[in-house]
Amino acid sequence: YYFAEQKQALRQLQHRLEKQHPNQQLQRQSQQLDELDGRLQRAMQRFIAQHQQKIERQLHRIQLHSPAKRLSAQQASLARVEQKLLDAVDRKLLTSRHQLALAAEKLDTVSPLATLKRGYSITQTEQGDVVQSTQDVKTGDTLITRLANGELRSTVN
Repeated sequence: YYFAEQKQALRQLQHRLEKQHPNQQLQRQSQQLDELDGRLQRAMQRFIAQHQQKIERQLHRIQLHSPAKRLSAQQASLARVEQKLLDAVDRKLLTSRHQLALAAEKLDTVSPLATLKRGYSITQTEQGDVVQSTQDVKTGDTLITRLANGELRSTVN
């Protein structure tokens, strides 16, 4: 029964570590970026559709009066608006991706797993408490030392 509790505690710790892993956070941020991109694309399509409808209404009025110059100016205006909107979307996506990359780098530097990969270890008691001092343990205690590629069990002498 005791070992089952320990296995459960270890699974919970591993699950917590996995949740803190930069890849998980990157995946969530990437998903947010995709959702924002989708919302922006839909907003842009609505914006363009509204302007196209407006131009179609104006075109109908123009056709009744046939001012070709006015039509040409409106079409040029729409093209400029569309280009400005596309440029703004591109700039926003570029900025968001850059910010995401910077956040990923920061997360990786403070990730517990990255710390382990740099050669450090985390030592815990069997109860899961992190050992910070020799006063935290006594002779005969079993310790679990987590390394980048696994864990070691040891007994205090």
